[in-house]
Amino acid sequence: MKTKRKGLSERGIMGAIRKILGKSAPKVNAKRSILITVNKILGYVKCTSLGKIGIYGVGGIGKTSVLKALIDCHEVKTMFDTIILLSVSRLWTRRDIQDEIASHLSINLVGSQSDDHAAAKLLTELTSRKFLLLLDDVRGLIDLDALGVPSKNKKSGSKVVLAARDRDICHAMAVDKAIKMEFLSAEESWTLFHDQVGGIFDSFPQIHPVLKDIVNECSGLPLVLIVSGKALRNHNNPVVLKMTLHEFQSPSEHKTQTNVIQQLKFGYDQLKGADAKECFLFSALYQEGQGIKVSELIRHCMQEGFISGHLADACQRGHDIVESLLDAALLETTDDGLTVTMHEVIRDLALWIISTMPEDSQFMVSKGVKVRRPENKELSVLCSAYAGLKKPPPKNEWERVEKIFLMGNEFSRLHKNANCPQLSMLFLQRNMNLRSIPDSFFEHMPYLQVLNLSQTGIMSLSTSLFKLHKLLVLVLRDCPFLLELPPEIGNLEHLEVLDLQGTEISKLPTEIGTLSALKLLRVSFYGPIDIAENVDLPAEFLQLETISRLLVLKELGIIVRLGDPRWDNCVEPVIAETADMKELTNLHFYFPHADFLDFFVRRNASWNQNCLTKFNFVVGQINNRVVSHLPVEVEFDFDQFDRCLRFLSGDIVPDAVARVLNCATAFYLDHHFTVGSLSKFDVDNMKELKFYVVHECPNMHAIINGMGEVDSLLPSLEHLRLHSLWNLRSLWENSVPSGSFSELKTLSVHTCPKLKYIFTSSMLQHLYNLEELVVEDCGSVSEIIKSEVESYGGTNFSLPELKRMTFKNMPELICIGNGSCPSLQQINIHRCPKLKNLRDFRLAEAIKEIRAEKEWWDALYWEETEQLSRLERHLTPVHHDD
Repeated sequence: MKTKRKGLSERGIMGAIRKILGKSAPKVNAKRSILITVNKILGYVKCTSLGKIGIYGVGGIGKTSVLKALIDCHEVKTMFDTIILLSVSRLWTRRDIQDEIASHLSINLVGSQSDDHAAAKLLTELTSRKFLLLLDDVRGLIDLDALGVPSKNKKSGSKVVLAARDRDICHAMAVDKAIKMEFLSAEESWTLFHDQVGGIFDSFPQIHPVLKDIVNECSGLPLVLIVSGKALRNHNNPVVLKMTLHEFQSPSEHKTQTNVIQQLKFGYDQLKGADAKECFLFSALYQEGQGIKVSELIRHCMQEGFISGHLADACQRGHDIVESLLDAALLETTDDGLTVTMHEVIRDLALWIISTMPEDSQFMVSKGVKVRRPENKELSVLCSAYAGLKKPPPKNEWERVEKIFLMGNEFSRLHKNANCPQLSMLFLQRNMNLRSIPDSFFEHMPYLQVLNLSQTGIMSLSTSLFKLHKLLVLVLRDCPFLLELPPEIGNLEHLEVLDLQGTEISKLPTEIGTLSALKLLRVSFYGPIDIAENVDLPAEFLQLETISRLLVLKELGIIVRLGDPRWDNCVEPVIAETADMKELTNLHFYFPHADFLDFFVRRNASWNQNCLTKFNFVVGQINNRVVSHLPVEVEFDFDQFDRCLRFLSGDIVPDAVARVLNCATAFYLDHHFTVGSLSKFDVDNMKELKFYVVHECPNMHAIINGMGEVDSLLPSLEHLRLHSLWNLRSLWENSVPSGSFSELKTLSVHTCPKLKYIFTSSMLQHLYNLEELVVEDCGSVSEIIKSEVESYGGTNFSLPELKRMTFKNMPELICIGNGSCPSLQQINIHRCPKLKNLRDFRLAEAIKEIRAEKEWWDALYWEETEQLSRLERHLTPVHHDD
């Protein structure tokens, strides 16, 4: 006869702990404290006289791990009908908690008109079940009866277990038993730390003493040991380690939450790159306890500008950053691997960093703007970004905070007046349901300095906004229904940033000229497609001597619809007004004719003194025959560069265009009607060009004509994009000098029907840095690499850095070439029916994915079945019509 176990076995609990902690789970003896605590709770859970149990301890000691390990134990699962684990955010209302409990019970509270009605519904449901309710991160009194949680009927066998940082919370919640979480012992701490640091222990025994001192300063806190251990994996310099020890040392023997956060900051400091740090901080702006989809986190970070670069590169960088944050234990992954969460103490760290940032911090504040903090004000932050909120947080939550982050929610209204005496930053962007803001909303925000209302549905600005006399930054990007900027904008005398890019306003009020502190002005003007609509619009976008009065302006962006005749009437005076702006360093501007550009480069002081470090110029007229069909991602990539020039609908090469092109980093040649090659643009002087896109140039027969060239051509070019070049016959004519195209990383060729090959074998010697090759819709291309030696199979080639290769809609493609690409990871081949074998093209061991039609793949000829079997496991079939 088997005896009934009085407690859960160590092996069973450690299995649960290891499942919760995943790859970073330490050895058994390093988690003995969790084992002991779980066994204690289990014993009390079995006791019929105890209904509420509390555990308490400083943040980072392992309370959440205890709760997760408890509910993952088989014995606990068999004891209860329903198990509910909630992370109780400081911002949650009574109804929020009720809704969360209801979702675990699979019941709907939508019809409940009041919180009391919802409580009655929950009480009925929970009374009929034997439940275990676990409340994590409880930071104040929660009235369980008011929620609808039966907490006094101990005979039912239902239990409530709560975790708090302070024992007083447990007492306030009237728990029947309170358990103190114990710190790890010295031995347990050393083992846990060792597991994080890894092989550095064995390789460098001389650093053991200082590492042990660091471990001692971690005071037995698992979270601090894990984060600091991971951060020290690559450090073996005793001097650096001693500096770390000095940072960790606390003046007090008792570990406070502030000490914990300061020690955790070491993990943040070790992150590589400012973008990784900004993405970490941004992750903390989501609602506390909220799971964040990795794809959404990356997209939001890109939208906010924390991750920049080409679209594909930025997405990959985003994934790399998330991996680095997971690896540093600053984020945690969920079971599906698609969602991440942030430990509440790590979130406290991030919010502490945000709240104590220096005045010149770039995080969420435009460059050059210094946000001044009110003196003697306690800092606090309210964060519920992308939380799906149907209504804003209660008014009392706004009263004592300095920064509010409510981006990406679903509420349509704001409070009529919110008393925010300390508020300095308010972020409401990406709330498209928000159509109006009450006129009294900003009345009691005397210290507000940064306001972001981008991508909202607002149709007008609240009148109280113009009473914000300390406002420095006003961002109204991409507000499609905002049609007018009232003259009261001139009341904001300290405003330094005004961003109206992507709006639909028809005129800039003259009062803009009174904003003497303005450093950045971006504005988009509405321009109708039907010119007849201009009759109902103001005759001019802005009045004379508006821009010239902005004497400290550093960045100016004026975006109009290409071809709008109203801009033709005022562009020359505006150029003249910018001529003496010596502070100007960034200009986004449309020149309808090259003559205007010539006038600019002759007159503008910033240009001629090389102070204009960033520019985005569009030159030329658009007409009905010129319709851009470029993919959105190409134009996105083009705009990522600092010095951009787009030249469209030209028939000559103006001197001013050539002059600007000599210092441009990105060039977009669009619908030029006569040019035969880029060589016509004085290509010898394009030493800084990194991105070049050519679109719809009907007489373009070659990109480069190397005849007579001496110096290397386009030595800095990294990206070359060719689209709809109907008469292009070759990319390079004649030989090119050594060093040409030596930095080229991506080449994409689309819809060039007369092109028969992409490279000659001799040209490949220049392309040793090529990483991606895309050829699509080129109906005459029969070979990718054309051999210049008349022998079967051609000449061997090597593209050592090529990682991705795509061929689509190539009906005449017969062969790729005879050579190797040792770094090749991804191949996409689609609708290339005549490509019958890959035997001359040696596929690399590094290959990770092959996307192709299954029928085409099965019909390929293979000399070695071993190669087929090796590659086939990487095949992802695509449909012919995809």
